[in-house]
Amino acid sequence: MCVGIVTKSEQHLQTIAQIEEYFKEDLFEYRFFKKASFCKECCTCQVDFQRFMSEGDRAERFEFDGVEYYEK
Repeated sequence: MCVGIVTKSEQHLQTIAQIEEYFKEDLFEYRFFKKASFCKECCTCQVDFQRFMSEGDRAERFEFDGVEYYEK
């Protein structure tokens, strides 16, 4: 099961494209397999999402319940 994000406005972000749009950040550098294709309309299992969410202010703004990240 891939991890998603639930925002304060209860929007559920499940694709890389949705997450990139929300954070205004490119997730390409966080991908697991450097030589594999990268589909932005697909789920978060392609990226090291834990690393992405632990950087910057995201670590303070979001809480992880083992399944999803919730904006505080």
